[in-house]
Amino acid sequence: MGATMALIMISFIWRMYPNRRANIGIVIGAVIVFAAALWLVRRKETVDDGRPARLNGTYQEPMQIIVIILLGRVAATLSPP
Repeated sequence: MGATMALIMISFIWRMYPNRRANIGIVIGAVIVFAAALWLVRRKETVDDGRPARLNGTYQEPMQIIVIILLGRVAATLSPP
């Protein structure tokens, strides 16, 4: 989020800071931080404990668990009392 915000802000205030090398350095730094953060999120490097997720005794991917829980909530709200 911070890297994206840095890119947006530098695009609006590019002309306020005449030091072109610093501006380019900010853009390159923001792109590197964004790419590293995206890699960490997609690889789940920071949250992996080595055990697969389980729901109702079966192994599931985390996104599948979220979908199953949300569908259960939708079904509960749509069913008649």
